[in-house]
Amino acid sequence: MLALFLIGMLTLAFNIQLAKAESTTIIVPDDYEKIQWAIGNASAGDTIFVKAGIYYEHIVVNKSLSLIGENRSNTIIDGSGVGKVTEVTADNVTIIGFTVRNGGVMEVDECAIALSHVKNCNISGNYVTRTMDLYQHGIYLESSSNNSITGNIIIRNPLYGVALTYSSNNNIVSGNYIEDNSIGIGVEYSSNYNSIAGNSILENLHGIALLTSCNNNTVSGNNITNNQYDAFHLIWSSNNTISGNNIANNNRGIYLYDFADNRIYHNNFIDNTQQVYDYSWDHQEYSNSINSWDDGYPSGGNYWSNYTGVDANMDGIGDSSYEIDPDNVDHYPLMGTFYDCPTTLEELTCHITTVCNSTISAFQFDQINNILRFNVTGEEGVGFCRACIPHDLIEPPYTVTVDGYSPQYVNYTLYDNWTHRWIYFTYQHSTHEVIITQTPSAPVGGISIPVNKLELLTPYIALTILLAVAVVTVFYVKKRKRNTETNS
Repeated sequence: MLALFLIGMLTLAFNIQLAKAESTTIIVPDDYEKIQWAIGNASAGDTIFVKAGIYYEHIVVNKSLSLIGENRSNTIIDGSGVGKVTEVTADNVTIIGFTVRNGGVMEVDECAIALSHVKNCNISGNYVTRTMDLYQHGIYLESSSNNSITGNIIIRNPLYGVALTYSSNNNIVSGNYIEDNSIGIGVEYSSNYNSIAGNSILENLHGIALLTSCNNNTVSGNNITNNQYDAFHLIWSSNNTISGNNIANNNRGIYLYDFADNRIYHNNFIDNTQQVYDYSWDHQEYSNSINSWDDGYPSGGNYWSNYTGVDANMDGIGDSSYEIDPDNVDHYPLMGTFYDCPTTLEELTCHITTVCNSTISAFQFDQINNILRFNVTGEEGVGFCRACIPHDLIEPPYTVTVDGYSPQYVNYTLYDNWTHRWIYFTYQHSTHEVIITQTPSAPVGGISIPVNKLELLTPYIALTILLAVAVVTVFYVKKRKRNTETNS
């Protein structure tokens, strides 16, 4: 009886604990007038939904919960020009759908949104700015790792738009629109292994800065345009990868200060006043920065709008190197801009890349029929496209058509490394639709079986296998029966 009583008490306690673990939604201002009051009365795992309005508060999120604004444009948290507007001090916090504005710099880390010594937080879909004449950071991470800063609009912050500082590691900063800040994205003080990808970074003083022992970061697929000084400001860091970025119409494409042993390739350097500048060029007492500027052949290096070489062998890569200085050479400069087209096939992400002197648009991949199509546009002369296609996406051999016709020139076997096939083709410039398909298999015994129709034979193949198994089984049973009769 005592054992049954104890089991019953434990079961009751377990059920009570489960009831407590259920998350709830708290609504501001219906349930609590202020956001901070709602946070104070929430439990871990709860959601706080904030209706549209202006909330003059300073918020500390010290519990693992979700803070969701009704509408980014009209759900406003205003710091009135003082301190940190929203500070996150707990792990696993989500903040989505707010305008966060008007923090004030009394200390170096005061800002609109601060993450302090936290991990696994998601800050996305917010508008971060100032309307007062104040100094502030936009989103500031201090000693915080494995967080996601995505899809935010970050405008007019006199210091950093996004700052990753003091060993903030393994964060993702992607898909943000960052304009008119002092530094668009700053990574500093031993912040490593971060991914900065797919951001639009426009009209800041500096676009992206990697400063002071920031190593093994990946900066890819960003559009860094019209920044007043540098697209990249790079100091005292190594083993970073900078690839696939559009770097256009800045004063300097890349500013280097003792920034060595990094990989810089597949970027488009277009009409920057100075494509690359190294501080040591004008200050001989400092060491020259020595980095790798290409990814070998046939992958290639960067596109340089001021490159004057030619491509006589028609492989999309210049026949002569692009020299930055005697210690820094792009051995395989691209003859056209680099374009990366990520495509998902089932759960596998494949990257189709092109080097092209045309503008590419309307890229799409038909998974059912294994058809890749896109448009190319150019004003005059001969257009070319070099495409690198993963075998996992479309198995070679390929057929290319331009507006339904064969290209002027095509090389289907430019290069193959068993995982990717490089092809090259040309056309007269205008606007064309390019289609790349898998070439149908050759006829066997007078019968041609298209690759994408093999699935129609599957039922017949399965039936044949079942019949064969049945015949073998009957034969085996009869043979065993005869052996048994003989032995008996």
